[in-house]
Amino acid sequence: MGPISEDELGITLMHADGQMDMEKIIEYGKKGIWLEFDTIGAAKDFIKFPPAIKKLQSENLLSQLLFGQDSGSFWVKDDKEEWPMRPYARFFNEFIPYCVKEGIDQELIYQVVTENSKKILT
Repeated sequence: MGPISEDELGITLMHADGQMDMEKIIEYGKKGIWLEFDTIGAAKDFIKFPPAIKKLQSENLLSQLLFGQDSGSFWVKDDKEEWPMRPYARFFNEFIPYCVKEGIDQELIYQVVTENSKKILT
């Protein structure tokens, strides 16, 4: 993989948390790519997230991190199919408290949710 040009700096690595390959995530982050942890809504638990967030913090890459649920309070299948409903509030009611309990500063989460989101959208 070669260097990323200025034209490519708006790229986002979506589902970066799917495999949680921190070596690749850091490699892409150091090239200026946005890193999105967006399987939070579908996660059975949040165990993998705090260590990954701490690693990105130690690599000074938090300013490129984004969070997303990738699913929420709507049905995307026929009513006859089993499909777990995942409320959007899960991010706030479960994910954030879990991360704080695991030593992630709530201000850091605020930065990712508000400041980083604002930067990528403007």
